[in-house]
Amino acid sequence: MKKLSISALLLMTFMVMSFTSSPRTNEDLLGKWLYEIQDYKVIIEFKQDGSYAVDMNLEDDITNVTGNYQINNQELILEDVSGENACIGDIGKYTYKVEGDKLMLTVVSDDCSGRKGMMSSVPHAKKVK
Repeated sequence: MKKLSISALLLMTFMVMSFTSSPRTNEDLLGKWLYEIQDYKVIIEFKQDGSYAVDMNLEDDITNVTGNYQINNQELILEDVSGENACIGDIGKYTYKVEGDKLMLTVVSDDCSGRKGMMSSVPHAKKVK
């Protein structure tokens, strides 16, 4: 009977934690990442609150795309919400890997050709301080 009570308590604790925990984030993904495509430089910043911002022209100080992201296991899910270059309604799914100061993304699916092209045009982005 005592074993059953402990097992039931552990199960209830696990269920409560499962329903009340916030979405998983990866601390390694947070921050600014620089994509260099020939002479073209793009910064994407992943923020703690689950949002991201993209600056496609570092000289004009304008955010070209904002969006929200989620992490599901090692899959990064991107959804643009505003900006002159946003693909509103197109969800991008990528597997990702962070090694030191390098972010490597592999396209799983993305109907946004601009985002897909940028993310897959270089082997990795470099972490910016």
